[in-house]
Amino acid sequence: MGTIFRTQNIICLLHRSPLNVCCAATTTSVCCKRCLKTMMDYTPNSTDSKALAVALEEVQKSVIGIPIMIGRNEIVGRDGQYQLHPHNHKRALVKFFYANTQQVKYGIETALGSKEDWQNTKLKERAEIWRKCADIIAEEDRHKLNAAIMVGQAKTALEAEKDTFQLITLLRKSAEYIMRLADIHLTNYQPDCIKTTYFQRPLNGFVAAISPFNHNNFSAHLALSPALMGNCVLWKPSNYSLYSDYLIWSATKKAGLPPGVLNFIPCNGNLFVDVITKSPYFGGLNFSGRTSSFQDIFNVAYLRVNNFKSYPRVVAECSTKNFHFVHESADVNVTASATAQAAFEYSGQKSASCSGIYVPETLWGPLKEALLDQLVCIKVGDPCDPTTIISAVISEISYERIIKFIKNASNNSKCQIIYGGDFCKTHGYFIEPTVVVCSDPLDPLMIKDICGPILSVYVYKNNELDNIISLLRKESRYAYTASVFGDSKTTYQLIERLSSVSNNFYINQGCTGNIMGHPKFSGTRLSGTNDHKSSKFYFMRWACQQLIEEPIDNESTTDKTQ
Repeated sequence: MGTIFRTQNIICLLHRSPLNVCCAATTTSVCCKRCLKTMMDYTPNSTDSKALAVALEEVQKSVIGIPIMIGRNEIVGRDGQYQLHPHNHKRALVKFFYANTQQVKYGIETALGSKEDWQNTKLKERAEIWRKCADIIAEEDRHKLNAAIMVGQAKTALEAEKDTFQLITLLRKSAEYIMRLADIHLTNYQPDCIKTTYFQRPLNGFVAAISPFNHNNFSAHLALSPALMGNCVLWKPSNYSLYSDYLIWSATKKAGLPPGVLNFIPCNGNLFVDVITKSPYFGGLNFSGRTSSFQDIFNVAYLRVNNFKSYPRVVAECSTKNFHFVHESADVNVTASATAQAAFEYSGQKSASCSGIYVPETLWGPLKEALLDQLVCIKVGDPCDPTTIISAVISEISYERIIKFIKNASNNSKCQIIYGGDFCKTHGYFIEPTVVVCSDPLDPLMIKDICGPILSVYVYKNNELDNIISLLRKESRYAYTASVFGDSKTTYQLIERLSSVSNNFYINQGCTGNIMGHPKFSGTRLSGTNDHKSSKFYFMRWACQQLIEEPIDNESTTDKTQ
C-alpha cells in the first residue's frame, strides 16, 4: 500500500541514453553483459523474481527480533525499538534493542580481548573468510537480503540487487587487496649492510564503525574493512537498515569470522559516541552519515584526546551536494535522461544523487521539456510492486526535513516549483519527485544537503559562465560527485576549473555513475576524508606500518663462506 502519484502508463524509468553502460533504474531494463553474469534477473515471471516473491512473503510474515551481538552472546536489552516499513509505517519489520552504557563497554572489552588471536590470524585465512562470506550472500542469502532491503529501506528490486551486487563485489575485491598489501616492500638502499622487514599491523585499540541506511555495501564495508586488517570492531548500524545489516553480520558468522571480531551493537548514537570516546583504547572511527553528526563526533573525540593511548584514525563520508553542470554545447536528451535518473533514483537518497543543476539560458527551454517528459513516467509506490519506480523516503524525520524545503520554496517568490511538490504520509513517507527553479544561486535549495527527491535548477545567462564557476568554487560546502555535459573539449576544461568542488567527475552521464561495483572516492571539503573504498590504500588506513631493521654482519658472513 502507498500513495501513488502520476499513475500514467508506466514505462522504463528515465530512458538511458546509448552512452550509459549499466541499467540503473528499472526492473525491465537490461544491464551490460558483465553485470548480467552475476546479477539476479527480477523481470516479471523469471525464476529469480519468483524466488524473491517467496522471500518477500517470508520477511513480512511477522515482526523479527534482532538481538545485540557481542562476542558469542546474544543480548536482549530493555530499550526496544522498531524498524518500520517506510512505505507502510503502520507495520514493523523488526524489533531490536538499544545497547546501554554497560553493554557498549562490554563490547569494547570483548573486542580488545579478541584482538590478539585475530591479528595473529594469517592474511590468507582472513581473505578466505571474506570470500566465503561473499559466496554465502551471493548463493544462499541473496533473495532474503534483497527482500529485507526492499521492505526495510523502500528500495525497488533492482535497487536492492544493485546494492547487494556491489556488496559481493567489494567483499571479493577486499580479499584481493589485502593479499596485494602483503607484497609491499620498502626500498632498502643498503641491502649489503641492513636487512629490513616491513609489516602492517592493526591499529592500537578498537575501531568503531557507524554506518548509514542508504547503501548496505557501504555499511558492511565500513565495519569489515578495519576487521580485515586485524582490528576488532564495534559496528553501530543505522536504525533504518537494521535487518539487512544484521543479515550481513550473520553471513560473516557463517563464513567463520571468530566471535568478538565484529560486534553488532544497535545503540542510541549519542550514547555510543560518548562511551567509545571515553575509552582510552579508542583507536579508530569509520563513519558515514550527515556532516553535522560527524562534526559533533569529531568535537567530542578531540576534546578527550588527552585520554587516548593513541591518536584515533578517522575516516568519514559525509553530506553531499552533487550537481550537473551543463554547457551550451550539451546534448539535451542525454542531459535530461541522465539528470532525471541521477536526481530521483531511490528518491534522491543516494550519497551520489544529483541535487542541483546549472543550465545555460539558451538551453533551458528544450531541456526543461525533455526533463518533464522523463518525470511523468515515474510511479511512486510500494517497492514490492514491480511497476513502482521509486518509493517512500526512509523515515518521518527525513520526510519532515525534505517537505520543509518544498514548503519554503512554495512561499518564496524567488523559487518556482515546475514539477511535483506533493507529499503524503498517511500510509508511508511519500514525496513526489519535485523540480524547483531558483533565481538565486545561493538559495538554500542550491547549497544545502537535502537527501531527497528534489532537483534544484539555476538558469544562468550564457555570458555568466565564469561567474557561476567562481561562485561554485567559493561557496560550495561539499565536494563529492558532479557531472559536466557538453562537447569533449569543453567538458575537460570545465572539470579543470571545477576540480576543487568535486572528487568524482562524470562526462555526459549522471553523477551517480554507471559502472556497477566501481566505488567512488569519498569527498573533500565537508563531504569526507577523501578515501577510496575500492583500493588497497583504503585498507592501509586501518593499519599501523612497522619496520624492523637488522644489521648484516659481513665479517661473520665471510668467515662462514671460507
